[in-house]
Amino acid sequence: MAAIVAAVLLSPITSAMSADASAVPPAQTQNGITYVTGGIGQPESTAMESVAGQYALMMTFARDDGAFVAAVDVSITDQQGSSVLDLVSGPILLVDLPDGTYKIRASFAGAPEVRTTTIGAEPQRLAYTWPATGDG
Repeated sequence: MAAIVAAVLLSPITSAMSADASAVPPAQTQNGITYVTGGIGQPESTAMESVAGQYALMMTFARDDGAFVAAVDVSITDQQGSSVLDLVSGPILLVDLPDGTYKIRASFAGAPEVRTTTIGAEPQRLAYTWPATGDG
């Protein structure tokens, strides 16, 4: 019985560790910055989570009811105000930024959220949430 309980408790860890890296969308580059956007569906989101540590920044986009959202307008500027990245993202965005401080504007359904983050030795994670509209 203890073996069954242990197997059930460890199964989420095992599935995350065995995520199929081929489910990660292809990396793209803009202004010399490498990024991956996606996370539609469980296999893709699990795979992106498994490689997130290889990127300086992981962002997730969701409603406050927990549902992930896509078609998020994201713009990242450096300390000088220069545009570093400007794209439309899926529910997860992985970005390999050089060390520094960045202002990140994420807008979903016309509602912007702005954050500042500092990239350094440890990967950063930012979770953006918007109110659920009640339409589904």
